[in-house]
This record gives sequence, C-alpha cells and structure tokens, in this order.
Amino acid sequence: MKRIILWLGALLLTLTLPSAVVQATGLEELNDVTVHLKHQSLTEAGTTFSVYGLTSDQYEEALKKNVEKSVDSTKQWLSEKGIVKDREVWVSSSNEAIFNVSKYDLNHVLKYYVILQNQPELSSNSTDITYEAMPSFISLDNVVNGELLIETKPINVETSIYFFKYSAGTMQRPLEGAEFAFYRLTSTNKKEYLTQINPVKWEEVNSSKALKLTSNKLGLVEISNLSLPQGTYYFEETKAPTGFSITENAKKVPVVVSESVAKEKQVTVNQETLNKKQAGQLPKNVLDNASPKVFNNPVSEKPSEPVTISNEPPRKGFLPQTGESLVTFTSLGLIMMIVAFGLMKRRKENE
Repeated sequence: MKRIILWLGALLLTLTLPSAVVQATGLEELNDVTVHLKHQSLTEAGTTFSVYGLTSDQYEEALKKNVEKSVDSTKQWLSEKGIVKDREVWVSSSNEAIFNVSKYDLNHVLKYYVILQNQPELSSNSTDITYEAMPSFISLDNVVNGELLIETKPINVETSIYFFKYSAGTMQRPLEGAEFAFYRLTSTNKKEYLTQINPVKWEEVNSSKALKLTSNKLGLVEISNLSLPQGTYYFEETKAPTGFSITENAKKVPVVVSESVAKEKQVTVNQETLNKKQAGQLPKNVLDNASPKVFNNPVSEKPSEPVTISNEPPRKGFLPQTGESLVTFTSLGLIMMIVAFGLMKRRKENE
C-alpha cells in the first residue's frame, strides 16, 4: 500500500513540475521589458548611462517636484533619497543600447525607472560647451509586447559664472545697476583684469578699464562663454547702486574653478556650487532661489535739510528793527515834548 502511495505521489509530481516550470518561465518573460535606448553620441567611443529603479511614490514625487527638468536637480534628488543605480548601459557608436529591465518587483508591484547620462559630451566647437541628455523617467504600465523605445533629448550645457546682487537686512531685494570687474592674481600677486571675452584678454590695468559687468533687474551678474582653466578668480564691485555702499566682501568675491569627482568642470562662487546653463538658460530653481547672493548695505547717513532763500523784502511792523530804534524813539520824544510845551503855553494865556 505504501509503495502504491509513493508511486502515485511521484507520478503527480512528475505531471505538475513541467506545468510549474512553464508558468514560472511565462511570468519571467512577461516581467522582462526590452529597452531600446537611442542616443546620438558625439564620440566614436560612445557614452554610458545609469539606470535607477524607483517606487511608485518616488516616481510621483519626482514628477511633482519637476526634478526631471534638470540633470543637476535629478542627481541631487537621487542623492537625497539614497537611491543607488541598478546598472550601467553603454551606447556604442551605433547610437543604441539594448537591455532588459523588470516590470514588476518580487511582490509583483509595478516598477519605475530613471535613466541618466553619466558624462556630458564635449562640443567639437568649444572647450566650454558640452551636450547632455535630459533625464528619462519611465513608467512601464503601458508597455506593449515587452518592448520600449526611448530617444534621448540632448541639450547644450554651458558653464556660466554668476551670482545675485541683493540688499542686506530683513527686507532683502534685488539690486539693479551694481557694477563689477573680474580679475585674477599673477604670480607676483598683481591684479590682471578681464578686458574682453572673445578672444579672452587679461591686462594689468586700472579697474575702470576692465570689462564692466552690471547687475540686471533680477540682481543677476553673469559671465557666459568664458573658458577658464582651473584656479581662483575674483569679482570686484566698482560701483554700488544709488543709496547703497560697497561692502568689503563685495570687493573680493571668490570664484573657484576645479574638477569634480566625475571629472567635470565645477565652479563655485562664495563656496556655493553653480548650476550649468541648459539650452542657454539658467535652471528655474536658480532664478527662484537667487543663489548665491552678494549683498550691499544701505547708506545710513541722513541727508542735510535744504536751506530756502526768499527773495521777498522783509515786512516792517510797528516796532523798529535793530539799528533803527535809537532814531525812532528820539524823534518820538521830541514830538511829545513839543506838544507838551504848546499845551502849557496855551494854558498860561488862558489864565
């Protein structure tokens, strides 16, 4: 009897195992999505992209915060969330990478992804302009037949040096019309001012002959299309807006050009890392936050009150003015004496 039961159990296991394998294989095939990532690479060596897995909540949060509109903001958001990359893919000279991603996690919950280019590609026309693909945030819920095509949107990324001029105090506001010069120090600690950009020219001249940089209505002071080697440079305020004074900090605003861990050019102003311009524009979050800032103090001296000079002749009243009192009272006394003498004489005649 026991042998019959064991034989029947083995038979049932043999019959059901192929079915289970088929179902698992079918689920795995259904779970895999083949991604065709097309990117127009500027180099023969191609370029690499990183793939990050997201939850539904993370995907919705990213779109709500508009982080997908900027490479820098996406990288910062991923870092803040502690999201690490799942894998790297390489776009070859054929301008395409083909790879698989999972549509569901182990709990059969839909997965989301973001794809980021690892390294911007240098423009062939400028050493300071690169091209970089915008972030691709992916939802797999509408994928048909397990195939997904992604075409990148490269934009030019331009190094720009900037800051915002603001009034100091509790009621901060942008200041228009502040003037600055840009300089570097020589080996003998002398100032070399930037006098022109195209081509770049540095000269040991007075700051009044340097290239003038003026803050606009947003308080923005900016230098674009300037290729700078690694080193330290300075903005120097030469003229404050009306009603404000130049602070000591504004006379020497440090600009440091260095290389980041990712081998990209990095620029800081007042120790704050700058964002790059994308498609010729500063990112919206930079304009909204107006950072970094350089301040001016309002002038505290109270202006002197104006003196009004009247052309009208002075009015004369009953009382004489100084210098006329002696003559006036003497004449009045004589008249009174004459009147009194006349009255006395008339009285005697009547007697």
